[in-house]
Amino acid sequence: MIDILGYVYDFILQYAQGEGVPPLEQNQIIRGWQNSAVLPTNTEFVVITLLNSYRKGRNVHIDKPTDNDFSQTLDKLTEHVIQIDFCSNDPTTATHLTQHRAELFETVASSYIACDFFKSKDKRLNYMNCDGLYAFNEMDETQSMACRYMMTIHISEHVQVDLNLESFSKDDFKLKIKEIDTFFKMEI
Repeated sequence: MIDILGYVYDFILQYAQGEGVPPLEQNQIIRGWQNSAVLPTNTEFVVITLLNSYRKGRNVHIDKPTDNDFSQTLDKLTEHVIQIDFCSNDPTTATHLTQHRAELFETVASSYIACDFFKSKDKRLNYMNCDGLYAFNEMDETQSMACRYMMTIHISEHVQVDLNLESFSKDDFKLKIKEIDTFFKMEI
């Protein structure tokens, strides 16, 4: 199984930086839905969450009969929707830094660089698109300004299963027709 969040983690670690924006440390990127994970002590952090993985379209069946067996290939396309939250708890300096980091990352995530990155990780992956950046600035429980910039990315995965089924030939069985109706006689 593909570790899709691991690849997104590597992508953020590599590209969520730029001019005036220092690279993130490994402990500043956490996976969502981990209630046991302690938030980083830094004021700036990123949360990645797998929102959904669902099948796109219909399965494709490819039959390849041979003399000895009947091989069948089943293909499907799965779309993974990942939410990325750029968060900051520092209302003075880190807010602007977080916004700038999120905008830089959105620029990279909307380019061919994202396609090449995920294709290099696994040939079954295809980076589809990046939704726009949304700002969710709010007051937290200590009445301090907390900012959050949220975006979603869509990555498709090509899944293929090969099955070999035993087949039979016409020599394996004989067809016999019995007369059931006594009134109408069958002529063979």
